[in-house]
Amino acid sequence: MLASSERRFLWRYFISIIESEYLCADWEDVGHFYNFQHPYTTTLPGMALSNAALRGAILCFSASQYELKHKQKAFDRTKTLACSQAVQSMRHQIVTGADDEQSLLSMIFAASILHYFGPERHNYLRIASNLVPRFLSKWQPHSNTPTTYPEVSLTEFRWGLITSLCSLQQPGPPLDDLTYRMIEMSEREIKQKFSKAFESWISHPIFMFSPRLINPLLRIGRLLEKQLLRLHDSHPQGQDLSWETEVAEVEEMLLHARECDVNVLQSPPGCGDPANVLALNEAMYAACAILLYARIHGVPFTAPFVRRQTQLVVDEISKIDVKSRVSYAIVFPLFVAGCEAVEPQARMAIRERLQNPQGVSYDRGDMVGALDHIWEIRDLRPGLLWPQWVDELESRYRVSCLM
Repeated sequence: MLASSERRFLWRYFISIIESEYLCADWEDVGHFYNFQHPYTTTLPGMALSNAALRGAILCFSASQYELKHKQKAFDRTKTLACSQAVQSMRHQIVTGADDEQSLLSMIFAASILHYFGPERHNYLRIASNLVPRFLSKWQPHSNTPTTYPEVSLTEFRWGLITSLCSLQQPGPPLDDLTYRMIEMSEREIKQKFSKAFESWISHPIFMFSPRLINPLLRIGRLLEKQLLRLHDSHPQGQDLSWETEVAEVEEMLLHARECDVNVLQSPPGCGDPANVLALNEAMYAACAILLYARIHGVPFTAPFVRRQTQLVVDEISKIDVKSRVSYAIVFPLFVAGCEAVEPQARMAIRERLQNPQGVSYDRGDMVGALDHIWEIRDLRPGLLWPQWVDELESRYRVSCLM
């Protein structure tokens, strides 16, 4: 792993990045908790030492971070080689049946970060999606695998899948419904929240919003994917009863999630979430409502309900200090709200916060340019609903990363 000075530099750079930019929490809000340890710095280095696929993926990620932050192609060859080695190692482990818990978790994390940073084109999320059910079927919470390992790997995978499904990209071949159900969070995972220190929080300290939103978002993402796939279906079937049932299930899941979180808020001693985190959580709930009603139900973006939810995202994000690490997690709700924004003030506020996203660097493309293009199309043809307005976008504005 450290055979060259380049790789040693990239390894140190990786440690620096995950320590300073991966966790979307302000240290003054979590550092005082008894026995709290940084979830990434205490897990990923140890996992990588015993898994070649994860080592290669980490070096590829680190090289990409350096290039994106410094605007220069300094490690192209190393990045390409590291990605190739990671893919070969994953393929070898899968073929030879490496299915112990730590190997599966290492490959899940490796595939999840290669989805956004791997120069070799593979369906990395599908690879990870096939590995997650294998891990969950074997996972014994009291086994030798540290409880932090599943939290870190499964969080990275689930959030990567959600942000991909809820983006504007043209979907590839979909996963089957059974796989989607199998990768959802269990009630035990939802309540665990990484460590007992966060039992009083509504939010998960890695997602930095309520974990009860993950399963509804996975279902919403699946429905959005189906809508985009049907748009160019040569034999459209129309909406069937199973579709209506799925939509109703998602709506019920969102209502249940909200009720559970409100119960925590209203019961003594209330929740322990910092103000910045509570604001992000409110923005995420509003973004979920926008996805469900504006996109799936087809409520016009000029409707009062959609306008209210859009403004709610803007108002809640405005409460998050730009210097707070919680601001690392605002891209998803802001861009979702931005697609439906009507009022000039809301559009201006969203543009301003998305100009220079903080935290881990991703090749997101021109998000602000994409929103300008979306507003131009929707202002000229306000009757266009999802997914028709997406189909009008130029390919360069089909934003595929909302991390």
